[in-house]
Formats: sequence, C-alpha cells, structure tokens
Amino acid sequence: MKYILKIFLIVLLVVAIIGAACWFFLVQRPDLTMSVFAHWGDYFYDVGRYNRAVSLYETACKLSPENANLPVRLAQAYINSGNYTKAEYSLVSAITNNPESVQLYVALSKAYICLLYTSPSPRDRQKSRMPSSA
Repeated sequence: MKYILKIFLIVLLVVAIIGAACWFFLVQRPDLTMSVFAHWGDYFYDVGRYNRAVSLYETACKLSPENANLPVRLAQAYINSGNYTKAEYSLVSAITNNPESVQLYVALSKAYICLLYTSPSPRDRQKSRMPSSA
C-alpha cells in the first residue's frame, strides 16, 4: 500500500509540474512561447522543411497576432512549399489585423508576383498556331 501511494504521489507531482509549466508558458508568457515556435520555424525553413515551418509559424501567429514579421515568414514558407493561395490568405488576414504595416503589403505584392510567374499562361492551354517546322 505504501508503494502504491509513493507512485501515486510521484505521478501527481509530475502532472502538477507539467500543468504549471503549460499554464505559465501559454497564459502568463505567450511571447516567450511564440519566440520558441518562431525560432524552430526559422530552423525548419532554413533546412528546407517548409511544411513543418508552416505549422510552427501558424502556431506562433496565433500566439502573437499583432506581430507583423510572423505572417511574412509564414507566407514565405507557403510560397516555397508551392501553396500561393494560403500565402495570400495569411497575408490578407494579417493585414486586417494590422493595416498600418507596410511590410505586410510588400510581402503580399511579392506573393502576387510569385503567383503571376508560376501560373500557366492561357496560351499554354491552346495549341500553338505556328507550324512545328518554324
């Protein structure tokens, strides 16, 4: 019986410590948690794992919606992974939260330019009228 009580108290203590740590980092200091997610997002972006970077940047954006740098990094990760629509959506929603940020408008313009240069032209869908010998 004493052995079971000791195990139960140890488990209860571990759960209490984990719960307190989660409460501290998510409620009291979300800025610290956001910087950790942004750091790991930068790391995975640099090594080319854009999908992992996107999920980390999304979490960081949820923790700090007023930060204008995070949506730009998120959009760049979306662009590098080939998802231009989500890059546009994330920047437009960030602009609605922070309309004074010029950086967000510049990033949205870059996303539109990337979309323009990577989308197929209407001429690509039609057959060319030029003869094949030309």
